[in-house]
Formats: sequence, structure tokens, C-alpha cells
Amino acid sequence: MPLAILIGTALYLHLHWNEIPARFPVHWGSDGTPNGWSTRSLLGVYGPLLLGAAIVLFISGIYPLAQWGSRRAARQPDPLIVLIAIAFVIAIGFSLAGVLPLHFVPVWNVLALDLGILVFLGTAAWLSRRRRPQSADEVGEITLDACWHGDQFYYNPQDPALFVEKRFGLGLTFNFGNRLSWIVLLLMILIPIGLTFLAFQLTNR
Repeated sequence: MPLAILIGTALYLHLHWNEIPARFPVHWGSDGTPNGWSTRSLLGVYGPLLLGAAIVLFISGIYPLAQWGSRRAARQPDPLIVLIAIAFVIAIGFSLAGVLPLHFVPVWNVLALDLGILVFLGTAAWLSRRRRPQSADEVGEITLDACWHGDQFYYNPQDPALFVEKRFGLGLTFNFGNRLSWIVLLLMILIPIGLTFLAFQLTNR
């Protein structure tokens, strides 16, 4: 569905291609003056939607990776729900950016989206804090107490799992004793940085 939102916006732009100005603003300063422009080109018009789709696909790949790298006892529906919600927020946000060649998006729309993100993150944080730390006997899977450093950092080179269930909060955490976890963590950091850099380039043309 998040990808369908982006595809629908792309189809709308395609059907109204001739109505798109040769040059249009895509970013405004605090005083409301345009300070970022784009042109009626494939990258200029569809760039935000392609970027949004790349982010959604990246988010969509996190869950199957977590399923593959964790034990069955640690698999929970909560991470999937969170990722779906984030994917919808990303798709709607980039779709709003995608219609800028044809329509000015009122500030209150952006503020409403930001408020929705804050409410979502606040709710997730509240649910996470309600869950108290668990011992090895209480957690859904068995992990050695000696391998936990605090409630979040798990290091056990003898454990083949890439992800294990957190003892505090929702979802999973890395087994930093698995070398593959460092590669996955590095990719999860570098890919969003790369996408952010691409977004900066698209809004400063």
C-alpha cells in the first residue's frame, strides 16, 4: 500500500505532465521565500517519489531480515506494525512533496504530518517504557544473563542468532557477538545517509 500511494502520485503527475511549469519551487525558507528549485525533467518531477520508494523498500527489507536472523521464539508482530506505520508516513510525506510541481502544499499539511509522526513515536516510546526488563526465565527466548551488558546490549559469539528479543522495550536487538550484525548495522546507517544526501541534492538544484 505505501508503494501504491507513491505509484498513484506518479501516475497523476504523468497524466498532468503538460501542466507542470518548466521550473518550480520545491523548498522554502522560514520567511516563505522559495530557496530550492527543480525543473520539468524525469528526475526533477519523479525524483521525490523514487526516493520515497527507495526508503519504503529499505524499510520493507528490515522485517524479513529480522525474521531470517532471529529465532522463532523471538519473532513478534510489533516490529512489523511499527515498520508498516513508518512506511505509510514516508509514502504520504513524499507524495506531498511529489505533487509540488502542480500544487502548493499548505504548511498545515506538513505540520499535521509532523504531528502524526511525533504522536506515533511518543506512543511507541510509551509502550516501550511500560515493558519492564525481563530475566532469562521470563523472556520469550533463552539468552544467557552473562551476555547482556545493560538491558539492550547483547554479545554472545557462540549464539548464531543475528537478532535476539530485547529484555526491555519492544522488538529485537542485535547480537553484537555475531560479526554479520556489524555489517548489517553499518548498512542500516549508510543507506539512510545516502538517501538523505540524495534528497538534499534533489532540493538544491
